[in-house]
Amino acid sequence: MKGRLVSIRTSGASFETETGKANTDRPAEFHFEGGDGKAVGADYDPSAHILHLKSNVELNWRPVGPRAKPMKIEAGELIYREVEARIYLMPWSRLTRDTLKMDAADAQVTLQNDVIRNVDAQKAHGVDKYPTRTVEYQAERLFLTMDDDGVARQMTGERDARLVSRSKTGETTMAGDKVDLDFDTSTGDSQLTKALTQGHGVVMSKPAASKGQPPPETRVMRSEVIYMEMRPGGHEIR
Repeated sequence: MKGRLVSIRTSGASFETETGKANTDRPAEFHFEGGDGKAVGADYDPSAHILHLKSNVELNWRPVGPRAKPMKIEAGELIYREVEARIYLMPWSRLTRDTLKMDAADAQVTLQNDVIRNVDAQKAHGVDKYPTRTVEYQAERLFLTMDDDGVARQMTGERDARLVSRSKTGETTMAGDKVDLDFDTSTGDSQLTKALTQGHGVVMSKPAASKGQPPPETRVMRSEVIYMEMRPGGHEIR
């Protein structure tokens, strides 16, 4: 990992000369090549390549892609296993990137070539606000796959999965036991292109009302399997 820890600053710590292990229960600030952060309490085992941040964790991740934007990672506790290139967040977690905000219980963040590639979160719910639309989502388990700039290009929700997309043209809701979403990230944002709902699938389309006109009819589709493609921009069903 390019962003490997380079320094920790705290008011007091213990250090084992034979093993190189360091430990503190006090507030600590840390800096690495890809960002910085802080926590209350930390220990580091250089032989196992494990960093443990004990409580009140804030991690500011700054990727270097041409359109990449910083991501703030917060958690009650964090364990980073360098050999696995994986960050474990518990018992709660929060990810914030530009317009995206996601809250969850336990979560795992997988790194690849210094980039956050996957997020596997439990009991997750979040919102992504764009100038022309808002996307809300939730699931008992939510799996995100991100591109080199940290933009979500695939999302899978399992168990009580639900996505609501709102824009000036109306509102579209998708729900089911499992929902798979594909996004176009070429513009730097996540624009929904395809959606697959499996198990107790429901799709509800509610067009926006025109001024002075009665509300349009809400359309509802129910099926065990529903596959949809979206119009360019990801606002409406094709």
